[in-house]
Amino acid sequence: MRLIGYTRSSDAREQAESHASQERTIRAWARASGHRIVRVISEPAGTRGTTTKRDGWADVLNALEDGQGDGIVVRELERLSRDVLVQEQLMRDVWGQDKEVLSTAPSEADLRDDPEDPTRRLIRIIIGAVHAHNRDMTVLRMQRGKRRKQQRGGYLGGTARYGYHPVDKELTPDQAEREVARRIRRLHRGGLSIRKIADQLNAEQVPAKRGGPWYPTTVARVLRRTP
Repeated sequence: MRLIGYTRSSDAREQAESHASQERTIRAWARASGHRIVRVISEPAGTRGTTTKRDGWADVLNALEDGQGDGIVVRELERLSRDVLVQEQLMRDVWGQDKEVLSTAPSEADLRDDPEDPTRRLIRIIIGAVHAHNRDMTVLRMQRGKRRKQQRGGYLGGTARYGYHPVDKELTPDQAEREVARRIRRLHRGGLSIRKIADQLNAEQVPAKRGGPWYPTTVARVLRRTP
């Protein structure tokens, strides 16, 4: 298996020695286990347990996404983090790419499903439920946002209503079309039927939306949705 080694030290003063020691252990383990280390990525100094400010970890995930390796290996899971919850989150980052997480520690040989550690299985269930809840909440927020925007007359995609053009996902008034819409309303208030209005606009070669002809349905749509 092609593996990317990942080293990290929380002690900046001993970082260089710690990274070298971790890399030696990883390479020796890989040779003995029949794996190949294609790259070793070390976390910069001062990185703590946080998952959002790890440049090295971002490089690991990018390398896996680019197909540079089939998984990662650490000397022990504590090199990911001493926090079990953070460990699980980082491993999920890798597993989500259908790649493997390996450890040189004999006691950490089966990280995906360790029957001797029910706590980890419970944590994975909880994390999975939290992620599912977050996804549902994201969908709900998007739906609420779209609904609110729609109620305020906002643009949600598709053909913009007559009198407006979409610009950068927002509706921008088109003064020429708005003037035509006002004329349609005046003609309708004056007693002209919708069909007669469409015929008159076509006779004058006034373009409808997308430059097409006017139909009674398009005239009615303009009357229903005043720009």
